[in-house]
Amino acid sequence: MAGLAVLPFLPGATGAVIRLESVIALRLPGPSRAEEPARRVEDLAERRAGTLAAADAERRRIERDLHDGAQQRLVSLAVNLGLARATLTDLPPETRAVIDEAHREAKEALEAMAYFVVSEALANVTKHARASRAEVVAVRAGDAPRVRVTDDGGGGADPFGGTGLTGLARRVASVDGTLAIDSPPGA
Repeated sequence: MAGLAVLPFLPGATGAVIRLESVIALRLPGPSRAEEPARRVEDLAERRAGTLAAADAERRRIERDLHDGAQQRLVSLAVNLGLARATLTDLPPETRAVIDEAHREAKEALEAMAYFVVSEALANVTKHARASRAEVVAVRAGDAPRVRVTDDGGGGADPFGGTGLTGLARRVASVDGTLAIDSPPGA
């Protein structure tokens, strides 16, 4: 019976509670209308930076995969052309000339590998070594190039600490080369 007596007052009481809640909510700390666009821009900038970082990492992975696969095919091509030159001695001179030229171009493309290795090594120096100078010395050792990249940075390059030097070692190994790193901390 008491519940029925209160029933007519409930809509008014409910409205009063809602109005009180609105007044309290407006007075609680939170972003003002002026702060809201700045907060939104900051949020969008953070999302954009995350998206760009993920896209850049994926691009680098794809470039490495394409680069490494192309190198392996080029090595295979040079080896096969070399075998053809050595074993197919009874071919007409014009055909032998084409095989010789293709073999020479495949080998030159592999020597161009040194350029990319040096470029990547210098990029690592720029990003990580805090060096004021770097030096590149390239010599020919028989048919193979030998390249030395040095810098006056802080040392401590760790071939197992990231993907840069590991990827560089893989690229060099894909053409039967070796990568040696001598980078003691402080030197």
